[in-house]
Amino acid sequence: HEQSRIWANFWQIVYLSKKLISDFENLLMDNTLARALPQIEIAYAHSIIVHIAKLFSESKYEPFRLGQFKTICRIEIKNEFEGIEIEYKDIIGKIITNRNKLIAHLDEKFYDLYFSENEITRMEQDMAKGMQISLQDAKDIYASMPRTTDKSKERYSVGDFREDFPAIKKMIERLDDVWSRSIPFAININE
Repeated sequence: HEQSRIWANFWQIVYLSKKLISDFENLLMDNTLARALPQIEIAYAHSIIVHIAKLFSESKYEPFRLGQFKTICRIEIKNEFEGIEIEYKDIIGKIITNRNKLIAHLDEKFYDLYFSENEITRMEQDMAKGMQISLQDAKDIYASMPRTTDKSKERYSVGDFREDFPAIKKMIERLDDVWSRSIPFAININE
């Protein structure tokens, strides 16, 4: 029955992540919600990050984690999961880092998470427009802002989450697909 518990726990978070992703996708298509609830995108992004981080947690106390699920899988299923982890390692790293340093609790050194180059460009454009200054002046103001080339050390913004969203959605779809093919893990009594 331990296998059934592990199997069900993993499915529960994959399923909830799929539902949150679907809601976020609907939110992106309906601007009226975003206008009525200005913080709704970041709230959904944070919720998705927290739930997906549970899947990839390395904590032995996390009952939903993929690492524990892989202990009960057939080898071919385990290999598929490991392939997904390798393919999405940058996004997984960014999700876990943001969950641990900024979203689930505020880490003492949360400021070590830097904004992406794309987000800094958006900030420059917003500043130029909002303060009615030249784009070059805004760029000069942001020139010394720390940047990172390591995606796993980037701070998620709504813009960055939107950019990563198609890959996040695909990753969860693939996890769900592999999980659905893992169902017959019981021992065949006719052998």
